[in-house]
Amino acid sequence: MFAEPSPATDDLGQGKLALSVEDAPGGVVAVVEVRQAQHLKAVLAGVRYDASRWHPESAEFTQALTTDNWQLTTAAEAEVLSLAVLSEPGVVHLAQALAGYAAQPGLTAEQAVVARVRFSLGANRATKTVGSPPVDSRSVAGLNWDYRLGTLAWHYASKGDGDQNGVVNLADIVPFAQHFGETYSKEYWLRDDGSASFDYGAYLLYNIDGNDNTLIDLADITLIARNFGASALGGYEVFSAHDAANYPAAPDAPNGSGTSWVAHVAFEAAYPSDLNGTTSPQYYGKKFRADVTAGLGYCFWVRPVDEQGRRGTPSTIAYASTLYPPAGASNQQAVSWDAASGMLSWYYHNRGDYDQNGIVVMLDIGMIGRFFNQDAHQEEGSILTVVDGDGNGFISLGDLQPIAQYYYSAVTGYNVYASANIADYEACADGESVIAPIGHVAFSAAQGDTMVDRLRFSFHLASHQPGMYCWVRPELWGTEGVASLSLQLPSS
Repeated sequence: MFAEPSPATDDLGQGKLALSVEDAPGGVVAVVEVRQAQHLKAVLAGVRYDASRWHPESAEFTQALTTDNWQLTTAAEAEVLSLAVLSEPGVVHLAQALAGYAAQPGLTAEQAVVARVRFSLGANRATKTVGSPPVDSRSVAGLNWDYRLGTLAWHYASKGDGDQNGVVNLADIVPFAQHFGETYSKEYWLRDDGSASFDYGAYLLYNIDGNDNTLIDLADITLIARNFGASALGGYEVFSAHDAANYPAAPDAPNGSGTSWVAHVAFEAAYPSDLNGTTSPQYYGKKFRADVTAGLGYCFWVRPVDEQGRRGTPSTIAYASTLYPPAGASNQQAVSWDAASGMLSWYYHNRGDYDQNGIVVMLDIGMIGRFFNQDAHQEEGSILTVVDGDGNGFISLGDLQPIAQYYYSAVTGYNVYASANIADYEACADGESVIAPIGHVAFSAAQGDTMVDRLRFSFHLASHQPGMYCWVRPELWGTEGVASLSLQLPSS
């Protein structure tokens, strides 16, 4: 017999495990006891046996945890969560915990029986594989792509792994007990491409909600047994393909032949998720990310792997490579110069990006609704001139057209150029730049309130020559868009 490692908490009490064996017709009964129990609220144990001679028939639990010094208290009315996994040859896994254990007194006694396991003669023919990757159809991580950073990010999703240590095991009964009776909401969010999703994996409670009814109840305890041994300790593998048809047809199916391997992310690389600016490990689980700028494809997905490298349930698909930097004369902006400060400045121009988050997607429609029918005859620095995408002076349905025309036009920053030769500017008007930029301004350096102003950028020209020409170009991961109008500095 062996004891499973207990979770890192001081509020589960103490006790020692003991095992005795009693004869029974056609077999034996293994009796699991706890001794010298002090406010014991959870028991995690296992009974090892010779699978070539015996097979487990059943496991029964007592209600010992609901007593305090063998005297029933109001805690006796509390639910006791019990779990027995008999399917692994050679060991029976047993777990029991008080629901809402933090408010319960637990068991205090010198000796108490907590479970009995009946074995019959005859080899165990079970062939359950323990340690395989998560292949539950609901262990799907929500994958999101940050086009500015060129990174993928996803939350850990493995149904049954309530403590998120990478393996579904007996210790996962403790989070069930801790959150028993609690409810949660499925977080609604929109991806950068404007499509809707529910980021279930962001919630620790989702990982222990077996029937997806948003309530942690007795029915969910079977989730541990169903996915027992599922392991993601091998981390995650990242894949890309130009055709989404290469996405696996089932949780345990192989990738399509047109799939490319992009990267591996170790399980130890996880970091605490931060939802809406508040990190709460109790409810929000682990998160992972991967740099994919060196392996761009049309779409991406990630898959958990166990320690043997076997692949599990794929994440949702994230689409990436359809983006492009702003193009066309309508996206050209003027550059201004302040001689006193030595600053070049320019307004953000990316037609259709009405919320000014750096990319044209469906979310930009919301800004049309916000300012609908308003007069856009304003100074260039006003948000109304941004949302007036068709340039007719009013916010109307006609402003939907630029969203469709420039969909996925995106900006990660600006390259700044200066030259004494106007030919250097003219050469790049419709193609690649012929000189190196003198500086770069990240999109995150934008100035202004996106609900009030057109965003503005600036760059300090440390040294310059009278009469030189200056211009900027929006860029997306190094690919440049249409050049701004050129500005010639004063000749004296």
